[in-house]
Amino acid sequence: MGPVAEEEPEIAERAAEDESVELIDYLLVVWSHRWLIGLGTAAAIVAALVYGFLTPKSYQASLLLKVGTVFTLSGDGSRLGLIEDPKTIAQVLTGDAMLEKLRNHLGLDRSTLSGLRGALKVKVIKNDLDVAATTLVELTLNLGDPHQIIEGLTFLADDLIEEHSRQYLAGLSVIDRGRESLNEKIRVTQVQQETQRRQIADLRAQMAAESKYRETLERNIARLEGEMSQAMSRLAEAKPDASEALWEQTLFQSRQIHLDELYRERNESELRGRKAQADIYGVESTAAGLAGQRADYENRIVELAAYRTRSENTKIRSAPVLPTVPVGPRRSLTVALAALVGVFGFVMAAFFLEYVRSARRRRLFGQPLFPT
Repeated sequence: MGPVAEEEPEIAERAAEDESVELIDYLLVVWSHRWLIGLGTAAAIVAALVYGFLTPKSYQASLLLKVGTVFTLSGDGSRLGLIEDPKTIAQVLTGDAMLEKLRNHLGLDRSTLSGLRGALKVKVIKNDLDVAATTLVELTLNLGDPHQIIEGLTFLADDLIEEHSRQYLAGLSVIDRGRESLNEKIRVTQVQQETQRRQIADLRAQMAAESKYRETLERNIARLEGEMSQAMSRLAEAKPDASEALWEQTLFQSRQIHLDELYRERNESELRGRKAQADIYGVESTAAGLAGQRADYENRIVELAAYRTRSENTKIRSAPVLPTVPVGPRRSLTVALAALVGVFGFVMAAFFLEYVRSARRRRLFGQPLFPT
C-alpha cells in the first residue's frame, strides 16, 4: 500500500503539467493545420463568389401612399376619418388575392405567392397627433427587373386608389346631400321669416291705427265731457218744470250714453293695441328662433364645405424611381462573411482534430495533450 500512495502525487503533478497550455501551443496547432484552414477558407470564399455570380441581380424601389380622408356620419356627429385602416390596407396588399393579381399583371408565372409576399414590404407610417392628415403607407418591392418593380408598385397603388375612390365619392355625395338639405331648410326659413316680417308690419300698422283711433276717441270724449259740463250748469239754472230743463236733461242723458260708448270703445281699442303688442312680441320671439336656426344651418353648410375641401382620395405621395443600382446580391459582404466564417470554422475544426489526436496519444502512450 505504501508505494501506491507515493505514486499518486506524482501522477497528479504530471497531469497538472500536461494540462498547462500556453498561447504558443494554440499557435502551433494553427500552424500545424495551416493547409486545412487556408484551403477551407479559400473554398468558402470561392463558394461565396460562385453564389454571388450565379445569383441574379435584384433591384428595389419604394412608393409612398397617403391614405385618403372621407366624411362620415356617426353617433357622435360628423367628422373626417381615414377611408380605410392602414393595418387593413397592409393585410389586403399582402393577401393572396392581391398577390395573385400582381403576379398575373406582371406575368410572373414562376413566382410563388410566398415569394412575392417576401418581395413586397408594406410599412405604415402615421403620426398619433393627426392620424387622418399624416398616415402614410410605404410599399417596397424587390424584383430582378427594375421596370417590373415600377409597374408592380404602380399597379398596386392604382388598384388601391380605385377601390378607395368609391368610398371617397360616397362621402362627397353625403356632403352634397347634406348641403342641399340645409339649403332647402334655409329657403323654408326665409319664407317663414318673410311671413313673420309681414305679420309684424301688419301688427304695427294695426297698433298705429288703434293709436290714431284712440286719439280721435279722446278728442270726442273731451268734447262730450265739456258739453255735459255745460249741460249740467244749464240744468242747475233751469226751472224744474220748464220744458227747457226737460230738453236739457234728455240731451244730457243722450250725451252720457254716447260718452259711455266712447269709453267702451277706448277700452276695447286699448285691449286691441295691447294684444297687437303681445302678438308682435310672440312673432319677434319666433323670428329670433328662426334666425338662430338659419344661422345654425349656415354654419353647418360652412362646416360641410370645409369637410369637402379637406376630404381627399388616397393618392401617391411619392412616386417610385426606376432603380439603376442593384441591391443584391451583395458580393463583397458575402465574400467577407464567407472568409470570416471559413477561418473561424476551420480553426475550430483544426482544434477538434488536434484534440482527437492528442486524446488518442494520451490514451495509448500517455503523451501530453499538445506537442511541445
